[in-house]
Amino acid sequence: MKRVVGLIVAMAVLSAGINLYAKDTKPFLADKHKTVGVECVSCHGKNVKDIVTNQSCLTCHGSFEKLGEQTKDMHLNPHKSPHFIDLDCSSCHDGHKPLKNFCQDCHGPIQRHK
Repeated sequence: MKRVVGLIVAMAVLSAGINLYAKDTKPFLADKHKTVGVECVSCHGKNVKDIVTNQSCLTCHGSFEKLGEQTKDMHLNPHKSPHFIDLDCSSCHDGHKPLKNFCQDCHGPIQRHK
């Protein structure tokens, strides 16, 4: 009986550790912004329920050309795309949901060169 209880406790501790690790290593984009002092209104404006526009993102992150330089080591560069005419940054970078690689929906896996 002690062995079973010990095993259950060990599994609970391990599970809690894994959950903490997963939360710390993969925070949402909004969490990352918050840790460097960016407030919600900086992106959303006065109404924090408003959609974040591309222009709002580019105010801090520079141009698509600059972002394209930062991701030029990817076999398909998601920031140097002819689709930016119609594509919102939030198609991939939703601040309150996990990162979604929108490009993969049509182009398959997008990876960095090794």
